[in-house]
Amino acid sequence: MSQTLHFDPYAGISAAAALGALLDLGLRLDDVRAVLAQLPLTAAWTITAEQATVGVTGTRVTITTDQQQPWTLAQATTLLTSSPLSAKVQARGTEIIRQLAAASGFGTPRPDDPAGTLDTLLAIIGVLVGFELLDVTDISMTAPPRAIAGNPVTPAAQALLKTVAVERPATLRLQRVGYGLGPVDPAGPHPTAVRVWLGEAAAETTTWQTLIAPATVNDAVAGALILVLDHANEAGAEYQRLAALAAAWAGLPAFLCAIHGGNDQNGILRVTAAIEAAINNQAQRIVIQPLGLTTDSERDDTLSGILRWARGRWQARQIVLAQPLLTARQLAYRLAGRATEAQEQASVPITP
Repeated sequence: MSQTLHFDPYAGISAAAALGALLDLGLRLDDVRAVLAQLPLTAAWTITAEQATVGVTGTRVTITTDQQQPWTLAQATTLLTSSPLSAKVQARGTEIIRQLAAASGFGTPRPDDPAGTLDTLLAIIGVLVGFELLDVTDISMTAPPRAIAGNPVTPAAQALLKTVAVERPATLRLQRVGYGLGPVDPAGPHPTAVRVWLGEAAAETTTWQTLIAPATVNDAVAGALILVLDHANEAGAEYQRLAALAAAWAGLPAFLCAIHGGNDQNGILRVTAAIEAAINNQAQRIVIQPLGLTTDSERDDTLSGILRWARGRWQARQIVLAQPLLTARQLAYRLAGRATEAQEQASVPITP
């Protein structure tokens, strides 16, 4: 089944980071490596991938070669056209390296204009191969944020996105989210990070960032999500998964914590400790989101007290309390709706 892919370079993008994001979605590195091994290369090269965490966890790709000098447009074109790669990969790759050569020269690119180093070429080809392996047929993108220091869009990534993607909101039924980190140290103050969404094409436009607003305001202000359970013993695998998805959708670190039973030793933080962790992670805007389905007066009073304490201690930070996920009326309505759907879909009729 063909897939739709959406790039969100909210913190910059490089060709290697784009490949890392595809690997984070589930693309197998061994499959990419096997295709790259078919290229007519005499130079030695290696490609590795590792998990790293910069608020969210993603995949960082490192490509090393024994050739550091740039390849010319003629050399890079020959590498593609003399390879067993598909016609689509060859065509896209040729256009990308042509744009790279044009950016390095003046006007129409010439055969001897530089078109990127070998590690950059391998990253570009790896991304194009990844699209085919994931059966991606439609690619869109969010425009990269402008004037954010340390979050660059490399020339190779710019040429890649211009060639393969259309700038528009995501229009897909989300299945998976992946993060790719830049080839430089991801623990630096401004790590490059690109988010990708994979799913089935959908007619309606879905702006995923609005699901967790205002934490996802795209104004370059560092933020965090504090997801609050009533009791620490509720924090099973499903809630851990929920925290990971919230972090992926929002592009922010998400801290799972509990009002009762949380401590620094059992892996589930107290709410106050989670806020402190977010502050220590340089968050300027923090959203505290109760995970209960309905309003609870005791929980609300406790969180309101914590909110007053946090605002008093960190007056320069924006710390806000979100509404519960559902009101009692909304929950009852949805339960009734699901019951009606199940009844209508029943395969065995009942005779009155």
